[in-house]
Amino acid sequence: MRFSLLGFGQTLNVFSSLGILMLFGVVKKNAILQIDHMNNLRHEGMARYEAIMQACRDRLRPILMTTFALVAGMLPMAFGTGVGSGVRRSVAIIVIGGQTLCLLLTLLAIPVAYSLLDDLATSPVWARLARASEVAMNRFRRRLAEAASSLFG
Repeated sequence: MRFSLLGFGQTLNVFSSLGILMLFGVVKKNAILQIDHMNNLRHEGMARYEAIMQACRDRLRPILMTTFALVAGMLPMAFGTGVGSGVRRSVAIIVIGGQTLCLLLTLLAIPVAYSLLDDLATSPVWARLARASEVAMNRFRRRLAEAASSLFG
């Protein structure tokens, strides 16, 4: 996103920061829907790799439509002239560059992260960490109950 601003000679300002906030929402929506679809496919009995590939194929069209709609909507702002065009231009440039980057991240990084986190969730190391944290939480709860009973009881 910063590269798109530098490429077009724009600065990061309050208005372009609002564009970044908008991008957070769009990326979050795309990622949540994609991961939810992967989980639904896995609950239906599909293997992880096939579920990831099918979810990416199924979600490709909506993600592309969102990207093209945002980019097309920002083009008049990016190339417009007139009063206040500098402010609007920085927002448009950051949204165009950011949404293009988000397209790649959604289609590439989300499936990879899903796969890596699924491997981590099923690893024996994670199971040991989960048991250790459960022991620590039980010890904490016991001590908290003892402290509460000594204070109030």
